[in-house]
Amino acid sequence: MRLENSSRLHWVQGRHYCVRVSTSEFFSVLKKSKHGLTSLQHHDNLALAVISRYSIAKAVSLDEPISIVEVSKNIGLSEHRTRSILRHAIASGIFYEPIPEHIAHNGLSKLLLEPNMDAWVAHTTTDVAPPASLILESWRRFPDSNEPRETGFSLAVGEEKSLFEYFAENSSVRDRFGLAMSALTDGGAFDIRYLVQGYPWNDLPLGATIVDVSSNT
Repeated sequence: MRLENSSRLHWVQGRHYCVRVSTSEFFSVLKKSKHGLTSLQHHDNLALAVISRYSIAKAVSLDEPISIVEVSKNIGLSEHRTRSILRHAIASGIFYEPIPEHIAHNGLSKLLLEPNMDAWVAHTTTDVAPPASLILESWRRFPDSNEPRETGFSLAVGEEKSLFEYFAENSSVRDRFGLAMSALTDGGAFDIRYLVQGYPWNDLPLGATIVDVSSNT
């Protein structure tokens, strides 16, 4: 992708965001993009957390609608909780109800069947949300601390370990993080191509040192 095309893409993504913020109805025409999942508001994360934890997307057939009662039995969650969380998800544009008391996949929910996007949701709701909710508590316990083991993350995992120490010892969490990052860099605003093409790397002198600050590339 050439840089002039990159600028055009940024313009389009900016308009995409404005439409999302301005009206949820207009957003219905954009739901098939990954941005549909990554831009959901914080209160929608509960629905995503349950969908991820109970693998609800995998419990819904791609071929035909399935009853909420059957989904409840398949995932091992009570019927009233399954119905409640699916109603919330449908209101957010995930799944739809073609006939009463039955749900089916739509463009947005199908993304949850992709390993990378499934990992992104699990990472966000399981590995990011709990530590984020404990940041203020970590500030209370460790005033002005810059220690990597005195953070909301450390409190969330219940261990005096930094995020990277915890990742090093927990391969499933580490692998999920890797897949989640792949979901963001595989197209869209965070595509790795912008890093490669957005700077004249060939102009750097031989032996130049490139520093990746906190893996934020």
